[in-house]
Amino acid sequence: EYDGDEDGDEDDEYDGDEDDEQYAGEPSAPAGPPPMSLVLRVRGHRDVAGAGGVTNKEPITHLIPLARAIFPRWNPDTRTLAADPPFGLLDLGARQSKIRGLRRDLQPYCSRVAKGEQGMPKKTALARAGREDLIERIDELGGWYEAAAQLGLRSNRKPNGYWENLDFLRDELLQLIYAFWFQEEDEDTGERMWYNDISGALTYEEPDVASGGGLDTPVMPSISDIQEAKRYDLQHAIIFHGGFIEVAEQLGWMQKRYGENRHLLSFARYAEEMRDFIEEMGEDAIPRGRLPTLRMMLDEDREDLVNAARWHGGMWEIARRMRMQPYAASALSRLPDAARAIREFALEEQGLEAGDAGPLMPSHEFIVSRGRHDLGRAYYLHGRTRLADAAGLELRTRRYTYEECRRFMRVEVKPRVRNSTAFRRWRESGSRPRLVPADPAKYYGETGEWVDWAHFLGVRVKPGDPEARIRATPFLEYEDAKRRVRAARELETSKKSSSKASGSLGTDDDAFDVPTTSSEYRRWRGKPPCLPRFPEGVYGRRGEWRGWDDFLGRDDTAVRETDETDDTAVRRDGSTGQSTRESARRRRRRARHASYRDARAAMHALARSGEAPRTSKQFQLWRSRPSEIPPNPRATYLQTGEWA
Repeated sequence: EYDGDEDGDEDDEYDGDEDDEQYAGEPSAPAGPPPMSLVLRVRGHRDVAGAGGVTNKEPITHLIPLARAIFPRWNPDTRTLAADPPFGLLDLGARQSKIRGLRRDLQPYCSRVAKGEQGMPKKTALARAGREDLIERIDELGGWYEAAAQLGLRSNRKPNGYWENLDFLRDELLQLIYAFWFQEEDEDTGERMWYNDISGALTYEEPDVASGGGLDTPVMPSISDIQEAKRYDLQHAIIFHGGFIEVAEQLGWMQKRYGENRHLLSFARYAEEMRDFIEEMGEDAIPRGRLPTLRMMLDEDREDLVNAARWHGGMWEIARRMRMQPYAASALSRLPDAARAIREFALEEQGLEAGDAGPLMPSHEFIVSRGRHDLGRAYYLHGRTRLADAAGLELRTRRYTYEECRRFMRVEVKPRVRNSTAFRRWRESGSRPRLVPADPAKYYGETGEWVDWAHFLGVRVKPGDPEARIRATPFLEYEDAKRRVRAARELETSKKSSSKASGSLGTDDDAFDVPTTSSEYRRWRGKPPCLPRFPEGVYGRRGEWRGWDDFLGRDDTAVRETDETDDTAVRRDGSTGQSTRESARRRRRRARHASYRDARAAMHALARSGEAPRTSKQFQLWRSRPSEIPPNPRATYLQTGEWA
């Protein structure tokens, strides 16, 4: 209701009672419209179903902006405003009324969680008290979790979809494991220690939640542990994810073990117990830097250490992690001693002196064949590469780097090798050192360092030199070669146009007869030397080849139009379209072939079943070849750059 007071600081209120004495003595409203800068507070009541079928009156308050869109009409005589509120505006006040009423009615059933914090009552408690009306009102607010958040109460109920997330389940399991830590006091020293009833770990440092039970790997709780904690929600979530074993595998946890001395499953704790045992035995029984044998531990009734040693991988693994040696280990278990022994063995077997350079690392088979099983054990214990580096031996698989090999071929090889043919003769003569690869183009091509033979041999080739079989003019890159071919076609077209304009009949010189098919390309007399005669092979090995259409710049539309004409059809440039039609047919056949990866997988599957040929000759004679595998896979997949 509007009383005409524009200067009032208080918001005008209307409580639904037109006979209110508050407005009895006020003057009539002014003739002007009400100011559109106020907020009306409208109070009323709503009916709420209570316990036992009783209907209660619940107060409700609406805050409505005094705007022309909401109050389109007003009557100054009756001091009445006609409201047309938008959809949902009045629901805000109704929702706040529901929250205030529900918070008041739930107070007798709330539990005290902490200072100044109350817990949301459970649904079973409300149903046991006969308050189904409160359950319905909670459902109206969106459920237990949403209602607790709006009421400011703490709820243990998780939101929908919470347990479907494995990360949330992991966090809840860690909280449960942390709850099973118990603090005890050592009777002898009075020192505090903590014991975990799930993992069996024992520690003198206060654990945290992320410890997962205090072992190297968290321990999966058993169903009895979960039921003891009354965490049935965790039990249902674990079953939802496949069970206890499946969840443990997904989380990378270990299953719970029963029995005593489970704390020794932690390697840090086991190492501490092992050092205490060695100190008790003394250096007379166990030399310094050595571990005791299993028999020593059994004689001292330390079966716990023996069983835990098997769990941690054996005494050799324990010695490695503790940086010690087993009791019966030879001197070669130390890297310096093993390196010295393996070098002496290599020099003796290769007939070299102690000061000679370049001894090779012997293989494990050779070492064992000479009866040196101690060196064979050291070979596996320290590793081939590590042992060779420590002994100063060269591995047989080592080769020069590309730059080192180039320097060797230019400086050390006399007379100079000028081409690949001379390199093969030099290799077959037995002069090639082991560090120079037998096929440098293949070896350095796999590492991505190979350029060409001229660059590798350091030879400067003069044009027309008959002794050097190395290209004086290197091939262009794929994109540059494409542009060169298309530029030649444009030049040819312009010359033909000028010849027609001048009325000349032209010549038979085909220097400008730029090819449009692969066959014409190979017969092209005017081909520049920087373009390869077989571009599909050169650029296919580089992984750049994308077909003749892309290389020659042919128009696919023209190819399709030519394919639809007769065999004697003539294209606009004066050449027949027969070879182009054949190229289009070949492209359609290639389109039916499988990709290189799929064809390779199909051949491997047939090879495992014994139905595939084993050689290229057998492949050519193979009558039962599937249609998706091309008859000439090398040519087909070289064009796509996939052939290996």
